[in-house]
Formats: sequence, C-alpha cells, structure tokens
Amino acid sequence: MGAYSNNLVAQMLEIVWLNPVFIILAPTGLIFWLIGKWMLSHPPGTINISVGYRTKRSMQSQEAWDHAQHFSAKLSIRIGQVEMLLGAFGIFASGIHETVQAVFAIVVVMYACIHLMVVTENELKRVFP
Repeated sequence: MGAYSNNLVAQMLEIVWLNPVFIILAPTGLIFWLIGKWMLSHPPGTINISVGYRTKRSMQSQEAWDHAQHFSAKLSIRIGQVEMLLGAFGIFASGIHETVQAVFAIVVVMYACIHLMVVTENELKRVFP
C-alpha cells in the first residue's frame, strides 16, 4: 500500500507541477488577487506617476483618480479569482499538448491585462465624461 500511495502522489504532483495552465495561471491569478487586495486596502492617496492605476483619464482629477484606484482594485481581485480557478481546472487538461496549454494560459494573462485597462477606462469614461 505504501509504495502504491507514493507512486500515486508522485503522479499527482507531476500532473500539477508540470501543467503549463496551472504553472502560469495560478501564480499570476494570485498576483492579481494580492495586488487588488493591497490596492483596495492601501490606495495611493494623491495622483502620482509611480503607484496605482495611472492613465491620462485616471489622472484628470483627484476624484477620477480615487475612483480608478478603487474600481481597478476590485476588478483585479475578480480577475485574479478567475485566473486561479482556470489554473485549478487546468489540472484536468493533462491530455492536451503542453504547447497548447501554455499558449492558452499566456493568452488568458494577456487578455486579463487588456480587460483590466479597457473596463476601467470605460468606467472612467462613463462616470467622468
């Protein structure tokens, strides 16, 4: 029984740790989530060029800046949750070629970054026309 369970554990670890979807999406999802949580609890107070969600539209006024920080932090948390969930589901994609998995995961991360900016900019455009 001991040898069988050790072999099973080794197989499970191989499926998880050698899975590109898990390796890419779980950590990036965690990073999005942690940064979102941090920015929500510690938003940058004043408009600056080094920390926070910084675009021309978000820096047009202090009110727009504050709204952009809060909105993008909440969106970042949701994006992180989705990426971590996709990373967990990636464990079940072990039959798919690793290159396809890696490309899928990279596309998801790129989409997440673009989605964060587009949705936040549209929100700022809606609230501060």
